[in-house]
Amino acid sequence: MRHLRVFFTRSARSVAVVRSTTATFFSFTFVFLALLSRSLAAGQTQQIRPAVPLAVPPAARAASDACYALIAQHQPEQAIPTCREAVRLAPHFAESQKNLGLALTDSGRHEEAIPVLREAIRLDPNFDKAHNVLGKALFGKGQLPEAIAAYREAIRINPGYDKAYNNLGIVLRNSNQPDAAIAAFRKAISLNERFDMAYVNLGNALRETKQPKQVDEAIALYREALRVNPRYDTAHHEMAWAYHLLKKEDEAFAHSKAALRINPLNPDAHHTLASALLGKEQYPAALAAEREAIRLKPNYAGYHNTLGLILKNLEDGEGAFAAFKEAVRLDPRHVRALYSLGYYHMLRKEPELAVAVLLQAAKVDPADVEVQINLGIALLQAGKKAEGRAVWAKLAAGSNKSAAARAEKYLADYPEQPVPNNPK
Repeated sequence: MRHLRVFFTRSARSVAVVRSTTATFFSFTFVFLALLSRSLAAGQTQQIRPAVPLAVPPAARAASDACYALIAQHQPEQAIPTCREAVRLAPHFAESQKNLGLALTDSGRHEEAIPVLREAIRLDPNFDKAHNVLGKALFGKGQLPEAIAAYREAIRINPGYDKAYNNLGIVLRNSNQPDAAIAAFRKAISLNERFDMAYVNLGNALRETKQPKQVDEAIALYREALRVNPRYDTAHHEMAWAYHLLKKEDEAFAHSKAALRINPLNPDAHHTLASALLGKEQYPAALAAEREAIRLKPNYAGYHNTLGLILKNLEDGEGAFAAFKEAVRLDPRHVRALYSLGYYHMLRKEPELAVAVLLQAAKVDPADVEVQINLGIALLQAGKKAEGRAVWAKLAAGSNKSAAARAEKYLADYPEQPVPNNPK
């Protein structure tokens, strides 16, 4: 009986434990279902991901690696078929989706890249590299606010992501946020002191201020980029441009040549060489250098604008006019090309056309004094004397003392039709 009592007692305890466990289970289940129901009602459900990630077949991983290797070798177009095969073999592998998006982006196929990259992010919301490449694709498509948001998300996920900071700086610079861009580039360098591209991008942002002190700092940054990477041709040609701004054409010439020794197919280096030669008044040599830049990169408006200036100095007015027209066709917001085109329309006795392009230039950059002066002249030539003088009067009333003095001189000395200012 004693054994029976013990057995009974233990059985009772077991029953109690089972009852307690069952009650706890149902209680937990009830709470879970209640919370899930509330989340569904609020529309706040998240993707339920499997506890164990799906396996990636070796063939899919190999295809993904081969795809990325081609991208790293600057062959993105050739990489696309391999990338697509990697995605076909394992559509759930976010890395393959990201690599396909990168290949499409680097091939200039931004619209195709964006949904692929969004799929990579859906598969892995914390995939910082996918957010970074998405920013690149959005930037390529001209969606600057969305690109900034993508880069900021990459940085939120990975605060030490130097490349995302550098890319963020590029978009901010193109969004007319120079101070924020400079801060982003400085952060990228603080995270990676050997980041040659970030040194160059920071130098470019400072150089654009055209303030001598900041141009000098830009030159120091280009030198630092070359210390990190002595064969970085971009650093040489960007430094050449900085020296050109400082009217130091011998130094600009030397760094353009250095860039071309490293990479003879660098169109920007041919362009900075042409600008340096233009500054040294070596017009035939400048013409040859600019034509080579255009041969290598025919659709860049800045090259055609400089070609127009060279041809003007060679007294080829028709050639210059055609070059400025092409620059404006390629970039309707290129202020210097619009200004020069307006000048030639006035020389050709086409004041209405001159007014139209100069108004376009003034809309892009209302602070450009040369544009405002020539706009006033074009209006006078078009018989709109009151409107032309009103443009100068507004300039004379502005805070820019040098511009105000020039405008006052035009108001006093040129009641009729003055000669337009020559583009330089």
